Amino acid sequence: MLALTEVAELVGKRIDSSDVTTALESLPEIQSETITRPSTPDVNVYSLRGGFSLRHTLDGEVRAIFLHGEERAGFSLYAGSLPRGLTLDATSEAIVERMGPPSLARPAQRDASWWAWLSKDPGPAAHGELLRYDSLFCSLHFTMRLDGAGIALVTIMDPRAVP
Repeated sequence: MLALTEVAELVGKRIDSSDVTTALESLPEIQSETITRPSTPDVNVYSLRGGFSLRHTLDGEVRAIFLHGEERAGFSLYAGSLPRGLTLDATSEAIVERMGPPSLARPAQRDASWWAWLSKDPGPAAHGELLRYDSLFCSLHFTMRLDGAGIALVTIMDPRAVP
């Protein structure tokens, strides 16, 4: 399974590049679907069993990668390694201890429409605390489980795609 550092290098590349193709080929049962959103349509390429999903623009630029830290909407847990010895069971305190202060921290929220479209869950969406680390190369987001006992989702985004 790909390590987060390898996954982060895919952001901004083209979906048909050899790096992205090789990464996707390493995952079980890849599926793809076009997502129509009010702003722009995107393509979601995902592996439910691999706990991995990737969003790219219609012209093929990888904009975001999602690594699933809880079994939700059919996704298994992502089995690759996280940076600085973190695991999916890490608390927000452990993340800050190893990664330093985040660029943005947001408390748990009950209104998370982005999760609803990602998870294909039509019910009410909710997510835990968010810790975001921005750099020139990517924006790394740790979304905590609602109970705070681990990471629900790791998102690696192209800085131009950060909402």
